[in-house]
Parts: sequence; C-alpha cells; structure tokens
Amino acid sequence: DTITTAGGVDTITTGTGADTITVAAGGGLDVINIGAADGAADNIIINTASGTGATHAITVTGFENGTGTDTIDIGAIGVDNGSTTVAAGVGSTNTIAAVAPVTVGNNGQATANGAIFLFSGAGDQMAANSTVGNAVANAVTALTSTADFSGANIAGGDDLILVLDDGTNSFVFQYLAAGNAAITQAGDMQLLAKIDGVADAGTFATGDFI
Repeated sequence: DTITTAGGVDTITTGTGADTITVAAGGGLDVINIGAADGAADNIIINTASGTGATHAITVTGFENGTGTDTIDIGAIGVDNGSTTVAAGVGSTNTIAAVAPVTVGNNGQATANGAIFLFSGAGDQMAANSTVGNAVANAVTALTSTADFSGANIAGGDDLILVLDDGTNSFVFQYLAAGNAAITQAGDMQLLAKIDGVADAGTFATGDFI
C-alpha cells in the first residue's frame, strides 16, 4: 500500500506486506500500525517542518527496528552536527541511511562526531508510561539528570536525532541546539515519533533512519 495523509489526525492500519506511509507536512498525531513482524519492508516518511513540542508527532506500532527491514524517512528534516551534514529534502542524493547511530553510555555525554544518538542507559531512561503529550518534558528531565550535552561537544545550531525509551516504548526526537548548547530545554526538542513496543532505544541501527 502507498498512503499519504492529508494533514488531519489519522488512524492507519496497513496489515501485512510492504507499505509506504507519508505523513503530510503540518500533519501529525497520526496512529500508524504497519503490521508486526511480517518481514515486509515498510517505510514511514515524516514530511514535517521543524518545530517544538509534539504537535506533529506520530505513534507507530509494528516497527521492526535493527533488522534492515522497516525504515523511518526523516530526509525532510536532515541532520547537521558541523561535520556530518545531510541536507533536508525527501529524495535528496545525500542519505541519512549511512549515518551510524551513536550509543551514549549510561549517564555519558554525546560526542561531537555523532548526528543520531541512542540513549538507552538506566540513567537516561524517560519516566515509565511516557506519552506523546509529556514525552518532551520527560526527555528533558532524563537528558539533564547528568550533562548529556555540553558546549564542548554540541554547538548551537546543531540539528540532531535523539532516541530515548521509557522501558516499554521508544521516542524519536529532533534536537535543534539553541545558542546555549550546554543547557537542554524543551525549546530544543520536537517529538517526531513514539515507537510502541521497542523497549530499548539502543536497539536501533544504521539504516533504520533514512
């Protein structure tokens, strides 16, 4: 199936088979079930403009991460850490698929050479039963429990992807560092997707994001 949302709040169940779902710019809060563990290559294209909060967040069920099967296309957002730059734009010849996620050690610091960061240590876990509505606040709490980011390794204007979990589900954020990169706050973050059933953010792998 090939499905494009129209900008409203949609609930989509695709079933088995390879599916492509495009979340329209300005859309969000969609609930998308792509069929659990069917082995088919499903691709969800998040075609939303940058922002903050959870206005455009989607909830995904059935995502097979770390298998090279299902993908989340964040090309419309891109990434930029000052050295690794993938220009925004779906269909760009630059590709996020080759950007390897960097796993941050428990209560460790994100490194300057990463653009996609996975926070899976117990000290970086979000509050249990986090929701789309409180995910940004809970992520800020988790990230500021220790100095996960600092001015020494993240610069103002860096555009990153962060993945955290609450022990049950994972949450994918765009992180656009403000002028003071040493202080993480809600205004730096936009929730892109809640991935139901992926309990460990550290299990995402190269190629899950394209």
